[in-house]
Amino acid sequence: MDNQVKNWQVYPGKASFSCDGRIMSATDNIGMYMNLSLIVVVGGLFFIFDCPFLWQEVHPVIPLLTGLLWFYSIAFLIRCCWSDPGVIPRAEPAEIRNERRLAEDAGYKFEDNATSYAIHPPLTKDVVIRGQNFKLKYCFTC
Repeated sequence: MDNQVKNWQVYPGKASFSCDGRIMSATDNIGMYMNLSLIVVVGGLFFIFDCPFLWQEVHPVIPLLTGLLWFYSIAFLIRCCWSDPGVIPRAEPAEIRNERRLAEDAGYKFEDNATSYAIHPPLTKDVVIRGQNFKLKYCFTC
């Protein structure tokens, strides 16, 4: 059994976690449940009342495509509401140190001397365009 503490277990936010940290959701999910119920109710009414006519009189492809889009909208809503938006760092400290070294070798400098490897400070790079100096903020991982 692995006794290592996971990043989501020490996350200081107010999010709730399920399935060993694979599902992350807000503490107030009323908006997600309202959206889900509206999508299910409106889609159900469409499939009960409109789809038989469309299937018989127009073409069977229209209800099939509508059902596929309806399924995708529900699946992506749940995926969006239950996924980590990137607030929990996934990289190991050695990986972050290597990434920072690569960024510094590429000519980027860190604006502050943060010692924490959990949060990346913004990177800057001085660029000259038509004789004007510009300071660009850049995320090395993106």
